[in-house]
Amino acid sequence: MKRSLRALVFALAPAAMSAMAVAEEAVPRPAAQTANSGIAQSANELARQMNRFCKSMHATYNKMEEFDEAYREAYELLELSKQISEAANAGQSITELLQEFDGEIHHVEHHISEFSAAPGGPSRESRDAVTKGFEDVEATLEGMLKQAGVARKKKPGHDHGDEKPVASVSNTAQLAPAAKELAVRMNRFCNAMHRTYNGMPEFDEAYREAFELLQLSKQIDTATNGGTIEGIRDLISEFDGEIHHVEHHITEFASTQNPANTAGQAAVAEGLEQVEASLKGMMKQLGIQPKGPDGHKHEAGGGAKSEIPFSQLARNLRERAGSFCHSLEHNFSESPEYPEAYKEAFELYEVSMKIEDLAKSNKISEECSDLLKEFDGEIHHLEEHLKGLEHDPKATERGTLRSRRKLSELEQALHAAMTRAGIKRKHAKE
Repeated sequence: MKRSLRALVFALAPAAMSAMAVAEEAVPRPAAQTANSGIAQSANELARQMNRFCKSMHATYNKMEEFDEAYREAYELLELSKQISEAANAGQSITELLQEFDGEIHHVEHHISEFSAAPGGPSRESRDAVTKGFEDVEATLEGMLKQAGVARKKKPGHDHGDEKPVASVSNTAQLAPAAKELAVRMNRFCNAMHRTYNGMPEFDEAYREAFELLQLSKQIDTATNGGTIEGIRDLISEFDGEIHHVEHHITEFASTQNPANTAGQAAVAEGLEQVEASLKGMMKQLGIQPKGPDGHKHEAGGGAKSEIPFSQLARNLRERAGSFCHSLEHNFSESPEYPEAYKEAFELYEVSMKIEDLAKSNKISEECSDLLKEFDGEIHHLEEHLKGLEHDPKATERGTLRSRRKLSELEQALHAAMTRAGIKRKHAKE
């Protein structure tokens, strides 16, 4: 999103955001169309569809956890769709605005997939209406991008190559046995990990990440009964992107623990291997290529990772910084430590915006390198704040886990950008 819009969204108080009214105003039609009436009509339709989608989303999911963050992102897209409509009707170029819209819509899609896959909740009819509204927006967007001669961006967590793996399933029921196996194996692994390593330094952090994956595996299992293929694909991609953190902890523990505990270490290693086998099997069923710790796809047979432009790495850093700020606001806004924690998080978000601006040419300037070093020098303060926020009596386990995951994603994005820039990190979580 544009800076002014992002800054406005971040500045809004949580209470004001939760009370944000669904846009009711009709999208204005121009009295006379410009010469490019086709694109203008499509732009008007995009704004109308986005308005309907926001109303449907609000009516259906406003009681869900994390709704405020999801709706904030959808509302930003509604505002952006209006900018596209106004620009198109004024005969101005809308290519950059369409690209911005396309780059952000996948975040909303992910939220809707999670909400739809959650057990209980709204009726199937209501959820289907939201999904249909989103599909209408996507269809119009695709048509406009085609008219503008712009290729769609790949969804986060999906293949970036020219050849996409082919999925072998056509409905969620076909995934049910594998999903159940993944959840059972993840539960077994967590038990073995706890028995074997619970006295190790940093065990709490490592086990927190493993337990979060256990919860995610249960969501995947639940989603096979009433969820969508796309929703499960997003959850599996998220699982694949996070499991390497647990792998790293287990490797460190095994290398430093008393060698006498070989039986326990072997049980943990075997449990992790079984989890990875189930994960890889489901990814193959869904046509997803595995991703490494840096967030890139890796070719079959251990080939080189695909090259992602530095501008995209910088954009990912900015998105992850914003997502972490949203997470703090959503989960800890009533904590006494929240104002200072959020202030520092938002300052890093502003640094990430500068980095993104400098990276547009895909060249890594000295100024850009200095900003990355500044970011790296300050990010460890967020970890310290998060530890303090977790001790607040009002903090929930789910909220804490989510914020930790968001911080982990931010660390991962920073590591990828700094590695590309050839800069060694000061406070790396390798």
